[in-house]
Amino acid sequence: MNLSDYIKPSNNQHSIKEAVITVFLSNPIEDPQSFKGLQEAEFKGIFNTFNIRNEVKVHIKPDNVESVSDFSRKENRGFTFIQEDESGIRQVLQGVNEEDRTFLSFHTLDYSRWQLFFDLYLSCIKPIAQKHAEFQIEAFSLHYIDEFTWIFDDNPDLERIFKKNNNYLPISFFEKSFPKIILSFTTNPSEQNDTVYTDQLNISVIPTMQPTIQISHNSTYQFSQPIDINHLLSQDIFQEKIFQAHYHNKDVLNDLLTDEIRNQISLTQSPNQLQ
Repeated sequence: MNLSDYIKPSNNQHSIKEAVITVFLSNPIEDPQSFKGLQEAEFKGIFNTFNIRNEVKVHIKPDNVESVSDFSRKENRGFTFIQEDESGIRQVLQGVNEEDRTFLSFHTLDYSRWQLFFDLYLSCIKPIAQKHAEFQIEAFSLHYIDEFTWIFDDNPDLERIFKKNNNYLPISFFEKSFPKIILSFTTNPSEQNDTVYTDQLNISVIPTMQPTIQISHNSTYQFSQPIDINHLLSQDIFQEKIFQAHYHNKDVLNDLLTDEIRNQISLTQSPNQLQ
């Protein structure tokens, strides 16, 4: 039987379930409610919902403490724009204030091609940059989540999905029916420059009714010093480094996946591998 009789990627043309570009800010986002004006002014026809993010924390008391659990609520922790239709959520743009970091992230659950995704990202982030030229960017990340569904009756045949001689998975990974591994590392995808990414690679086989194989790969690049957001978006270096992160993701998948899987999702080699 062909591998396509056993496994189904999340999309007919590829396996990308979600793609995310994030920029990390030096300072918190002030007055998240003020971003609502962008929905009519800049995002009409793109996003149809605007929400303010609030945070609720529950502090559970030990059993021997005679008091109820504590609740804390923090309002205006950020904002979220959502594009949603009858098929579900398609795009999300959000600004988030967390305890130890602040970021702007753009998510697509309707990925088709890299250039279209990047162009859509720019069309969403540039209006924010024009309104908030004070934003200083410390780092960016590119995150891909690839998913496959195992549609055959038996447990997933991992050796038909992942190469045994790849650079990331130990032999013990193949000895389990539903393995999970989390790897953190740094890498320089191209020897032609000194760009170094910090990577987190999570690979898991999830035991659902039809098992899900998930590959989550996040690459982060830290700038040597903060850059104002408009200057960053106007520079070739941003496009160069984020394109390099995209190619790096392809390198990782090409190293991980068998030829059968790569052919099924039409995974091509990156410029790094063609050098």
